[in-house]
Amino acid sequence: MQYKKRGYMMNVVIDQEKCNGAGICVQMVPELFRFQEGSKKGIATQRTVSPSLEANVRRAAKQCPAGAIIIMEK
Repeated sequence: MQYKKRGYMMNVVIDQEKCNGAGICVQMVPELFRFQEGSKKGIATQRTVSPSLEANVRRAAKQCPAGAIIIMEK
């Protein structure tokens, strides 16, 4: 599913090499992030971010201690 807002889309991924399993993403945006099965590393359950979650995703990215949340806007 893709969402458009003001002519752009926000996509998000978690860099698995940087992720240290702090869980900030899962705590702040459980609608979009979860822990990998058998691991404490976070993953995005979908790549495209709903406009209603964009602000929370930005906050989670800023607070991620490993800087593992990658936001791409196009």
